[in-house]
Amino acid sequence: MSITSIGQQPLRDTPQSNGIQTQEQNSAVKVFSRIEQEVKPYERMTDQEIEDSLHKLETLSTVFGNKVKFTIDSNLDRLIIKVMDPDTDKVIKEIPPVALQKLQIRIKEALGLLFDEKV
Repeated sequence: MSITSIGQQPLRDTPQSNGIQTQEQNSAVKVFSRIEQEVKPYERMTDQEIEDSLHKLETLSTVFGNKVKFTIDSNLDRLIIKVMDPDTDKVIKEIPPVALQKLQIRIKEALGLLFDEKV
């Protein structure tokens, strides 16, 4: 399987075009499998474990020709994913989009004006 685009942005050509996985891709699959085994479902992870896992994923993203940056937005208490060009560090795609992030912050602020506390 080969990812060729994200949204409407094409990714760089990968050496896997003929269906043969490269050594880097094989090692990435092994690391993803190891991460999957280390992270047990339904267990609460510590902040440090989350940071470590995200750092591993960021390191692996370079194998596929793009740089992926994972951050946790403290205002939204949500994971933000940025797909970036490794040469220019220009953001190609952001998930969720910036407009949606701003909307969520405004909704949280509006709810804060209406209600004093969470239940």
